[in-house]
Amino acid sequence: MSAEHLAEIEWSDTQVTNGLPAFERTTDPAWFWEDAPRTTEGWSLVCAFAESPSQQGNPSRASVHFLMDTDPHNRLHPGALLRMFERGTRQYATVRILT
Repeated sequence: MSAEHLAEIEWSDTQVTNGLPAFERTTDPAWFWEDAPRTTEGWSLVCAFAESPSQQGNPSRASVHFLMDTDPHNRLHPGALLRMFERGTRQYATVRILT
């Protein structure tokens, strides 16, 4: 099992306008900030929220980790930034690794 990291997720303006997600767990494609989404390899990022984003507001906090053991877990360190695909808007949330 991969290490869990505390992260802050800032949702797109469109997602905020449409309403924040009501789920407490999701797995979505994510790209490191310096990589262009959909043009480079993405990673399946698992997010577990103690309370749903709709309850927390924007930004939301979650425990995150990559789905596969072969993913670059060493790159998930404090300060790392990722773009996570928002299913409902087809835009990207910003994920900041805190711990």
